[in-house]
Amino acid sequence: MIGLGALPDGGSQSFATAVSADGDVIVGYSNSDSGAEAFLWNSLLGMINFKDYLAVAGVDGLTGWTLNRAWDVSDDGHTIVGYGTNPAGNQEAWIATMPVPGDVNADGVVNIFDVNLVSAHWSESGPVGDANIDGVVNVFDINLISSNWMPTGGGSLPAVPEPSTFALTACAATLLVFTAQRLR
Repeated sequence: MIGLGALPDGGSQSFATAVSADGDVIVGYSNSDSGAEAFLWNSLLGMINFKDYLAVAGVDGLTGWTLNRAWDVSDDGHTIVGYGTNPAGNQEAWIATMPVPGDVNADGVVNIFDVNLVSAHWSESGPVGDANIDGVVNVFDINLISSNWMPTGGGSLPAVPEPSTFALTACAATLLVFTAQRLR
């Protein structure tokens, strides 16, 4: 067992409330000078204020919200639910679907366009192009993009036949040609 820590703005306690199926994402809340705040933890980022994470990831509609607690996370770690205080000052439940890691342009696909955005903002302080949210656009952002690379449209690449399949097909075609010539 290892401690997750606490949010850096004055908190000394944190409470994990849910873990993704593979253990890569942990959510909960941490007490800070501002009160209870929802957090996200993963091995890459450590503990981070969840609202800050969403803002850096380009999620809109956060103005005036306080995300007090993250209560649960989906098995795949991409959907998180909790409650907080909305802009009108009322408690309200929220649900957030996490951006695809490495998708810095938020188009739902990790591809060359994300690399181009990182390249355009190289060595700058984030958030634009900062895929791993460490505060600077650098090689670690490229590493995150490459580890989550997907072809256009998402999904997986079409299967490439093994050489043995190609060889068997070529042999069969050759036999057909010789058979056809013998029958003439």
